[in-house]
Amino acid sequence: MGGCLMSEGLLKWFSDWFGKDAEPETDAAVRPVAEEVPNNSVSSRGVAVTDDAQDMPRVNVSWLLVQNWSHPFKQKGYVNILHQLTQLANARAGYFPLGGSGLWHGGIHFDSCTGSVLDQGSVSCIADGEVVAYLIDMEASETEYVVNKAAKKCQFSRNFVLVRHRMEAPEIDGSKESPPSLIFYSLYMHLQDGSSYRDSSNLDRPAFWQDKGDYIVSPSAKDRSKKDSTVLGANVRHQVSKGIVIDHLPQGSRILISGEGDYRKLENTSGPAGLLDDSGLRGYVRFDQLDPLEDGFRAKDQLIVYSQADGKGDRESLRLPKDTQIKISGEGSLRKLESVAQYVYFGSLRSLLEPCAYNEIVVLEKPFPIKAGGLIGHVGKYQDCSAAEPEARLHLEVLTAEDVKTFIDSCRKWSKGLSPDLRNWLKFKKGTVVVAHREGFSKSNPPAEVSEHSISDADLLLPKASLDGLPPVHKITVPATEGRNACNWYYLEDVLNDASNKMLKGWVKEEIGVTPWVSAWEWDGYEVITDYTTPAELMAASFRSEKRLTEEQFKQYGPIADEGDKSKVKVRLRQLIDRDGDGKVTANELRSALQTPSGAQKLSKLVVNYESEWYYAAHKSDALDEIFGHSGSTPNVNWLAEKERIKQSSWWPEVAAKLWLPADGRVYHFNPMGLLVNLGLVDDNDLRWLSVPHGQFTFDVEGNDIPGHRHFSRVVHWPGGESGITIGRGYDLGQRANPAKDLVGAGIGEPLLSWLLNASGLTGGKAQAYYSRAPSMVRAHVITRKQQYELFINIYEFMRGEVFRISRQVKNVEEFGELKWELVDPRIQNIMIDLVYRGDYVIETRRFIQKPFVENDLESVRSALKDRSNWTRRNVPGERFRQRVEYIK
Repeated sequence: MGGCLMSEGLLKWFSDWFGKDAEPETDAAVRPVAEEVPNNSVSSRGVAVTDDAQDMPRVNVSWLLVQNWSHPFKQKGYVNILHQLTQLANARAGYFPLGGSGLWHGGIHFDSCTGSVLDQGSVSCIADGEVVAYLIDMEASETEYVVNKAAKKCQFSRNFVLVRHRMEAPEIDGSKESPPSLIFYSLYMHLQDGSSYRDSSNLDRPAFWQDKGDYIVSPSAKDRSKKDSTVLGANVRHQVSKGIVIDHLPQGSRILISGEGDYRKLENTSGPAGLLDDSGLRGYVRFDQLDPLEDGFRAKDQLIVYSQADGKGDRESLRLPKDTQIKISGEGSLRKLESVAQYVYFGSLRSLLEPCAYNEIVVLEKPFPIKAGGLIGHVGKYQDCSAAEPEARLHLEVLTAEDVKTFIDSCRKWSKGLSPDLRNWLKFKKGTVVVAHREGFSKSNPPAEVSEHSISDADLLLPKASLDGLPPVHKITVPATEGRNACNWYYLEDVLNDASNKMLKGWVKEEIGVTPWVSAWEWDGYEVITDYTTPAELMAASFRSEKRLTEEQFKQYGPIADEGDKSKVKVRLRQLIDRDGDGKVTANELRSALQTPSGAQKLSKLVVNYESEWYYAAHKSDALDEIFGHSGSTPNVNWLAEKERIKQSSWWPEVAAKLWLPADGRVYHFNPMGLLVNLGLVDDNDLRWLSVPHGQFTFDVEGNDIPGHRHFSRVVHWPGGESGITIGRGYDLGQRANPAKDLVGAGIGEPLLSWLLNASGLTGGKAQAYYSRAPSMVRAHVITRKQQYELFINIYEFMRGEVFRISRQVKNVEEFGELKWELVDPRIQNIMIDLVYRGDYVIETRRFIQKPFVENDLESVRSALKDRSNWTRRNVPGERFRQRVEYIK
């Protein structure tokens, strides 16, 4: 039981029970008991982690290794790494390691308040790993409380996903020793229930659910209907190879399929829509035009469909192509059509995956690999007792059964042998001078550390990527001179704070060789705390500090409240954040500390060993009965309801025994965002976003990253000619009919977003005129490297889809051959995408480029690219021509 499960509304109700209205404050505790075992795992009562364990799945650590990390949500705008920690202060409650109820809280919350800065539309996995367990109820659970003497039903999600990971320090060059490593878990609690997916087929589904044969036509399917070219979807063909289009399914159409390969057979419809009516499949065909098959018939030639059995009525407008497979019934020269075989391209579909089972905990016999950023699910609803409506809430937790102190100690020793290149955090110690800016500061006239300037009040680690991303005017490099080290000056805003928590702006100095750079694997500032304080002790201490006890109760609960105040977690928190020195740790003080990068960073480095709140034991809840005024003669119905909610949310016993987790629930807890920031989150302006997984050639030639240069790509621009307004590397709004999803998904905000959306479809002179009227704030807006990266990925996927669509056309397959994209040299792939990008992949160029492309004939592609006459009519600029030839040679 913990602060996450003890609702804030119910706590307020209990406050009223004691006749007090004081604001809730926060105090807390922690606990774990762990025994070392020979293989360095941690065991606890009832679970023996040994090599001869019979009923536990083996962990293949090779595929658990974390290579990449991800924030669980996308940012709505650019936020540097440190301020992603301070965003947690926006949450209404649910801080780490204390909840608003004053009880232990092993994770962090994202709710409607954090939704102002984060796109909480879906939940992403925070690191590479494997899904090991989950629970998805079909409908949200409910708790019935009594409020103002009336029953009040409050829904809550108990749905969760548990993912296993392994972090490992980098190898030391030349060392044969294995680096320190740690197996840990990430928990995503209060996810959306199954009915949400049942009622919305367009809602993305996690890949670790099961494929039960139910699909929809993907929202990204781009085949156009012959009846209405504005309707996009998937073409339906009469056979698998070189099939002719006989129908069209709009995006979102729900279907059943069977078979394997690129084209799958439709199973939920008996024939093309043009032959269907309310009674089923219409029409009759000539029996002498059919060849028998083992299971039906095949059309010898194009097949006329007659509307009547005697052949005298009108003929159907749709004729079935040669080799169409059909089933018929009846006797005579004309037979009744019963079904027509139809096939749809599998790449145009999206599976409507479902959990293995609803309403029960699923522990996967074969864990499902998942990448950082992979879809976990969507945020579910959670309603506290006093809340008028349910709110979206995610509880994110990181835990491990292994000995964290031993792991961190081992890493600190190991880090001494790591490459200096891995020291990518610059440490500004408490007392760092922050020099106020003055005009004229330069390399020859740098700032000076003098007494009248502000000083910082806490240690702070700054990531190298954030310093690299500063504009040139915010960096001054001063070379070494005799008797003085070289130094770098950085102008920082709202990063360091003074003793009053005021955020500072000014210049800070890195003295080369003196100001320390540290590696993430040094775990600088991290400390491990073990706490055994009970929930009753913590609650008594919380009620006493909030003055919610009567004089009689004060005497009765004083001794256990004293124990609660001695909680090692509370003691450490008082040392870190009790700014007013009153000896209390309140929710407001926690929130205040989280609002500064240094305070948030300090709190993020606590690792706490305590009993999981998802481990239910009746005696823990029952121990709180008396303090909440519950007894057999005077029942507290709301407390009884809350205890039942806590019990229903527990999943630990059913999962722990199968995953080597301690039977008594005692594990180590990391601050999830602290771990992400320390080890893996990549700043949105990190240089690595200038490398893309596919299409690097086009990415590089579509612009540069030099601010002020005429080809600087991270601002809106109009390239000229028939182009449209462009942002990033070739994201041309003139060619995008519905760009909103891409732009919002990449975190493009206002006012740029609306201006870009209004540019959709504008090309040539209209785009030029629109650009000329752009407000200065739009022209000055620089998107992040990550936003540019994500927009490029979207446009690349679209362009690759166009190559696939055109290459699959029957006439192109017959003339040039069938495309097997995965067998094509990556250099040829990149060139073909670039041809589409610039509008050079057209009928006249396909005459000489398509065949060597599908045949993976690199020499012929080179020859076609080198022949300038091939590209004259396409007006390919000389520089682009040269770049293509140079790339492919």
